[in-house]
Amino acid sequence: MTKAENFNFDAKVSKLLKLMIHSIYTNKDIFLRELISNAIDAIEKRKYLSLQNQELAENGGDYKVKLTLNPEKHILILRDNGIGMNYEELISNLGTIAQSGTEDFVKNLTQSANQTEMIGQFGVGFYSVFMVAKKVEVKSRKAGETKVYKWSSEGEEGYSIKEIDADFDIGTEITIHLDNEHKEKYSDKWHIEHIVKTYSGSAGVSIEFNNGDEGADFVKINVSTPLWHQDKKNVTSEEYKEFYKSLSHLPDDPLITIHYRAEGKTEYSSLLFIPSMKPFDLFHPDRQTRIKLYVKKVFICEQGLDIIPKYLRFVYGVIDSSDLPLNISRETLQNTTVLHKISQSITDKIIKELKIYSEKNSENYEKLWKNFGSVIKEGLCEQTSPRENLLQICRFYSSKSPDKVISLDEYISRMIPEQKDIFYCTGEEVDEIMQNPQIEAFLSSGIEVLALTDTVDGFWINVVTDYLGKDFKSITRADINIDGLAKNIDKEGKKEINLEEEDELNEKLKKYFKQALEDHVKEIRVSHKMTDSPASIAIDVGSMDIKMERFLMEQNQISKSSLKILELNPKNPLILSVLEQLQNEETLLVAKEMALTIFEIACIAQGEPIKHPALFAKRVAKLLIK
Repeated sequence: MTKAENFNFDAKVSKLLKLMIHSIYTNKDIFLRELISNAIDAIEKRKYLSLQNQELAENGGDYKVKLTLNPEKHILILRDNGIGMNYEELISNLGTIAQSGTEDFVKNLTQSANQTEMIGQFGVGFYSVFMVAKKVEVKSRKAGETKVYKWSSEGEEGYSIKEIDADFDIGTEITIHLDNEHKEKYSDKWHIEHIVKTYSGSAGVSIEFNNGDEGADFVKINVSTPLWHQDKKNVTSEEYKEFYKSLSHLPDDPLITIHYRAEGKTEYSSLLFIPSMKPFDLFHPDRQTRIKLYVKKVFICEQGLDIIPKYLRFVYGVIDSSDLPLNISRETLQNTTVLHKISQSITDKIIKELKIYSEKNSENYEKLWKNFGSVIKEGLCEQTSPRENLLQICRFYSSKSPDKVISLDEYISRMIPEQKDIFYCTGEEVDEIMQNPQIEAFLSSGIEVLALTDTVDGFWINVVTDYLGKDFKSITRADINIDGLAKNIDKEGKKEINLEEEDELNEKLKKYFKQALEDHVKEIRVSHKMTDSPASIAIDVGSMDIKMERFLMEQNQISKSSLKILELNPKNPLILSVLEQLQNEETLLVAKEMALTIFEIACIAQGEPIKHPALFAKRVAKLLIK
């Protein structure tokens, strides 16, 4: 046995080491993932080099990582039969920080081009062990060599290396003496097993664990081939269900399973699930996407990962890629074009699978839509989302289908020959929309109107202008003219109606109602969108939708509502009665009260508040008596 050689860190490097231990890593469980990842790297390197030099395969056999726990002494030992290290490599690998120097190392930390090269260098992730250890000992023998060396450090002043006489097989053994703060936590066999299964449970190398119980043997605690790397033909539905429940912690079975491997310039494996029930926190503001990211079968992260957009946050699953570069701590991804390509590909795949499912399983898709439709429609508000593809999978109630949702393609297939636009109306409930005065002429003319009842509808409809060349048009806008579409007959089919007629009588109506209502309305117009109701409230071109305005007022985003346009139905008996009252000066007051009442009735019919409910009640009572 030779005398140990000591290597000292200078003051600056000691500070940098503390920075790594206490700042770069946010979760101290990470240390075990790093050690296992390094061990797997060493095994993979030995496998590769053995193909060129058979001598390196000596005693290799079954490659594995072994963990041994001694809970009484608070010691954790990790052993691999990988490539191993000799004297020079112990210095260069485990002395990475000392060799690189403070300035160079900080430079490497801040330059992403160098960070990816440092991943896999033993010294970087290795030093995370000092988050939980008071002392670390490393024994190693390199493949093809006979000498065994021991590296030892307490992580502050420096480290020592010496050659030892030992019957030691090729590979590396790390002995971790846990510090007082962490000795209980990491001497718990259940916690160690949990860490391994969480971060390295799908590693491609066998990981065996001896939990320290008396007479315990090594037991394999990971899977050699994770489910998402297996051929889907060989995976049973029960295996999918079990894996889904382990991911989601939900009691249901997945409604849709998406299992595929992308190949080409960017390669990755994925296994995704769409639940059959709505997660309780789906609309919680802190809800994150539920996709676990693996790199080379090693779990990296889940929270704060934008691998899929927020509007697909109901999707659970895993994505595994070997092409993604990580930062120095292996905890977070670099923002790269590779990540963007994977994200775009995954998103397109999910939307495509939803479209296929909607066409093959319309009834089940309707259930899915009730659970997640309003979330999917959030994507229509995003500038970078594939809006047309999203619109293909969107579903809506309509005037011809008030109880069963339909697609936009179904709506277009039912459009009357002269129709060029997609008409819609927003509201709280479908029944409420069907009672809107402005929908009456559409119903009597056989023109279908979409019923948009979700809060998000008020947002996306302002940024999405058309679908397949068909413009979205709100029936509540004053510029909507269905001339040429309507059958030009009233409800009873007795009289022809000229939609463009603006005779002297109508001009008189508009002038009087404007005088009577003064600053209550922005404008008065004669409209033929109604068949039964006397009047309705409409908005001008470019104005905010009524439902959206109401929502923003409830959220205190705007202080008051804007003035609306009052549309009059010149064929309604109440409107005709106002005209009669105008012929006699003695009944002008009655005409004014009728005009105010008609305006307030229109407001109430469309959910708009009226300023003085008590005065409205008195006017109605007075008019009823007369």
